[in-house]
Amino acid sequence: MQIRKILVPYDFSQHSEYALDWAIGLAEKWQARLELMHVIHPLPQTVAFSQDVYARAEQNQLATAQEDLEAIRAKKMEGATVLLDCQVCRGMPSQAICDEAKAQKADLIVMGSHGRTGLSHVLIGSVAEWVMRYAPCPVLVTKLSDPA
Repeated sequence: MQIRKILVPYDFSQHSEYALDWAIGLAEKWQARLELMHVIHPLPQTVAFSQDVYARAEQNQLATAQEDLEAIRAKKMEGATVLLDCQVCRGMPSQAICDEAKAQKADLIVMGSHGRTGLSHVLIGSVAEWVMRYAPCPVLVTKLSDPA
């Protein structure tokens, strides 16, 4: 088995930072390339705002997220020996992650799980669970442990 490309979905949470640390370690071991991605949900449209307002808001969201990913890359790649690319896209996170893994021919997806249970899991769902079911490659899901 050869791991050449690792996709890391990133939502700016502690969970995704932990997953990124795992991915960096794996990438260094396998000399793989990392693809850090953030997915922005499409803005809901209402009749109160024009298309121009939505377009500007979306552009601002994309630009801000890209800047934030670049800052994460600069921080995490200090002293690292792997290459890390960043991208921001718009869509439903679970579907966008699977689509990107397929387009990039990723060998592995490393992502964090928030570990929601009960009603929040039913209402919000689990992106990690959906990705594990439909991804075109293996998925490593990391989870922060509860302090004991």
